[in-house]
Amino acid sequence: MGQANLKLTLSCPGSLIIKVDPQRLRQVLVNLIHNAYKFTDEGRVDFGFLPFDADATFVTFYCSDTGCGISPEQGNRIFERFISYDTSGAKVHSGTGLGLAISKNLIELMGGKIWFESQEKKGTTFFFNLPLSL
Repeated sequence: MGQANLKLTLSCPGSLIIKVDPQRLRQVLVNLIHNAYKFTDEGRVDFGFLPFDADATFVTFYCSDTGCGISPEQGNRIFERFISYDTSGAKVHSGTGLGLAISKNLIELMGGKIWFESQEKKGTTFFFNLPLSL
């Protein structure tokens, strides 16, 4: 890590209370932000949660980057263990291919789900939701 042309922003449009294991949540956040940073040479990585209304039962978090993106073929297997892609072709990305599989498992254990939207060469946004505390 250490790209000089990369900006990290955090967006929190209010406050929220969720009852989850903080170790599990931290691991998910570290995995998603690290991947976004690793696959983005310049531009930005944004993290936060989406606004929600008083009737909401889940809060949706996001981690978005302006990196190399994920092809549809890669996306079909991205949450599988030991799947690691180098889509840039220009630099070596180290990793075991476990971060997204672990994140998916942790989010599901906390009662949520994870998904992503991506465009090759334009970036990727990972979303995950967790139940709000009532």
